Amino acid sequence: MTIIYSTDLADKSEIARLSKSFSKLRFIPVIPNQFDATELIASISESIRKPMVRGRDRLANFIAVLGSPGSPGVSTIANQVAARFQGAQLIALASDTYRTAGSPANKLMMIEELNFLDKLLSDQRYVMDAGSTKALTSTLTDRRISGQLQDLVLGCATRIIYVIRADTGGINYLAKFIADYQNLISPPAITYLLNQQRFDSAARLVNTQFLSIVNGKDHLQLPFDYRAAHRYPTSDRSKLFTYSTFSKQLDLLCKGLV
Repeated sequence: MTIIYSTDLADKSEIARLSKSFSKLRFIPVIPNQFDATELIASISESIRKPMVRGRDRLANFIAVLGSPGSPGVSTIANQVAARFQGAQLIALASDTYRTAGSPANKLMMIEELNFLDKLLSDQRYVMDAGSTKALTSTLTDRRISGQLQDLVLGCATRIIYVIRADTGGINYLAKFIADYQNLISPPAITYLLNQQRFDSAARLVNTQFLSIVNGKDHLQLPFDYRAAHRYPTSDRSKLFTYSTFSKQLDLLCKGLV
């Protein structure tokens, strides 16, 4: 709790006594006739929420998959990426009850609170299903756990994979996301992924727009392949008929994450 008070309300000694007695309270003084609303709001914000950019160390083997709204396949991509790293562990919110099942080779850690970072091992690779964001800046100031989670992964992950669906909605979200991402201070490396790519006349326009927006940035296009999206790689590469363009593109993506 934060208490805002005028400096002529009480003596400094009385405020100091109260502050010592109620250590969990924060007292913010306001000097009469010298009121600065901007400074006051900034001070209050610091007490409510930590700054967007924090000085925490990045985890060397932490990959976060984030996406635009509209079910662009964030869980599927997170599962597929994790399956390409031996012994990698998946992390997802416990509230995400509809996420697709991952490979049996990967353990799944379902979290309800944000203290899970204390449980992570430095020599273990982690892939996080970080959900979706409609607008990055508003999500990062969201007090709900989903917003706090994305704030956390942006500060800890060494690589972000941002997934959009191959339609006009996905393109619109992509443009907004990139504009927001460029305003972050020291953000992690990022790969932009166009999922469920198709090749009809309407889809070709979307593909062209995607390539134009991500020009000069790390990106990848995944063709729509329902079977391949729910099939995980095995050590037996002799089954070449199961090795599709979808699989090849994801292998290429993961080689760039090492």
